[in-house]
Amino acid sequence: MTQLPPPPPPRPQPPWLNTEMKAILIAIGGVVIVIIGSAVASNSEGSQGAGGGTGLILLLPLIGLYCLPLIIGASRRVPNLGSLIVVNIFLGWTFVGWVVALAMAARSAPQR
Repeated sequence: MTQLPPPPPPRPQPPWLNTEMKAILIAIGGVVIVIIGSAVASNSEGSQGAGGGTGLILLLPLIGLYCLPLIIGASRRVPNLGSLIVVNIFLGWTFVGWVVALAMAARSAPQR
């Protein structure tokens, strides 16, 4: 009986891909999927014309702006990043919720 070679060692993760960044990427991906899904659904409901792709291109900068508090909070490593994600995803569609999420992301972080 031949012996199998040992499995290769696990690849190290990049230092920027920690659990907080994974959560942010999942949240941003969810927002993008919902927006693209709603745009495709509204475009397939019998609308005439060729404006569907233009709408998606115009939505991409808005998605980046919507997720700006998440990006700022992750880069500054603010405490309670999970609450920032929840506020931004569920209340960020209101202007007040987005401003609150931005304030949470911009608050001073304790020294490590």
